Amino acid sequence: MDKKYIEHALGLQTEWCLWKECADSSTLEAENRVVVKVFNAWERLSRLFGAGLIIRDEMTAFTVAEVLPDQSLLIHFEKGFPRHTKGSIRP
Repeated sequence: MDKKYIEHALGLQTEWCLWKECADSSTLEAENRVVVKVFNAWERLSRLFGAGLIIRDEMTAFTVAEVLPDQSLLIHFEKGFPRHTKGSIRP
């Protein structure tokens, strides 16, 4: 993920926290601090990679992961905002 998409992911994280009322949950509040800390240090965390889902120029989901030495994948974070679920995916 490059800097442009990190900014989008941070925006999504902020919206997600408002939606999930992170301020009322010490667990979600702590998780939010970690997600923000990881994105702010992104360039120094060379083992991590990420991906985002962009719909109509807006990030609606992201993931942050890491490939482990045994070639398995460790997902650190996944966040999504459901505003685009209706009608976005059709069978």
